[in-house]
Amino acid sequence: MRILGQGYYIPERIVMSEEVDFLAGVKKGTVLKKTGIRKRHYADFRDKETTSKMGKYAAENAIKNAGINKEDIDLIIGANATKEILLPCSASLIQKQLGLENNKTACFDVGSSCLSFFTALEVADMYLKAGKYKNILIVSSEIASIGINYEHIESAGLFGDGAAAFIIGNGGNSPVSKFQTFSEGFYYTSIPGGGTRYLVKDYNENNKSDYLFHMEGSKAFKLIKQKIDDFFYEFLEENDINMTEIDRVVAHQASMTGLKLIGKQLNIADEKMINIIAEYGNMIAASIPFTFAYGVENGLIKREDKILIAGTSAGISIGMMVLEY
Repeated sequence: MRILGQGYYIPERIVMSEEVDFLAGVKKGTVLKKTGIRKRHYADFRDKETTSKMGKYAAENAIKNAGINKEDIDLIIGANATKEILLPCSASLIQKQLGLENNKTACFDVGSSCLSFFTALEVADMYLKAGKYKNILIVSSEIASIGINYEHIESAGLFGDGAAAFIIGNGGNSPVSKFQTFSEGFYYTSIPGGGTRYLVKDYNENNKSDYLFHMEGSKAFKLIKQKIDDFFYEFLEENDINMTEIDRVVAHQASMTGLKLIGKQLNIADEKMINIIAEYGNMIAASIPFTFAYGVENGLIKREDKILIAGTSAGISIGMMVLEY
């Protein structure tokens, strides 16, 4: 597997933490103090910046950076938690946005919330090994702002919107990875409504919180803290990886607390960790690929660098991967 090119897109609207304070009806400075996030971007999702349009913009940048024609893409993987519509898959909307509807490109989605891009990389690597596809487009495009519960101050200031895309092809080394889910924390981060348990047609003003993001942050953090140390060190030992070999760490920008936990557990020097959450917030599945693409664009990641990707997601899942850029 080799990363041929990458790109990202950020919505035009900038939302400072003071605006989130106002939307949440709390004292000025509360959100910044609780989250450490100064600003984030919200999409104009009703027209200009839909999930698929943002994904298209990111994909076009990735295609350009990869130096290929869009017609060379033979598989599109949608890797996002939020969906523009429930059916069909997000990848098919990206195909249509790119004008590839008659290109016989295969399309499907993978969904592991914040680790969806991570999972898509694993799937892409397996397909490339099998010789099934040659140029795979992975797109993570998220409009997290639509599901924010402003009555829940713990999570209201965490999220931002954005999209990132990667072109994956042959010519490199397969990554090593580890992924585990601890479903005892299933309800700690969730959106209960919208599926077959709480139907969309039953939505009303009295139960609207069931259709917004729900987080029990302290419980989620406690569970992750219990599991993450053994998980990380098992991964390093199983794959004979020395952290001194790692050039950069691309972690899911979940929260300031989460980034500090990953840094502490892995004893990562601050200069190796790409930390941009204060300026962009948590972009769910777009967080990891956006941070990666941002690192490349800003000279933090160079060719042949060894990159460690790490993160957690709803479920609760933990994922870790080492690859060569």
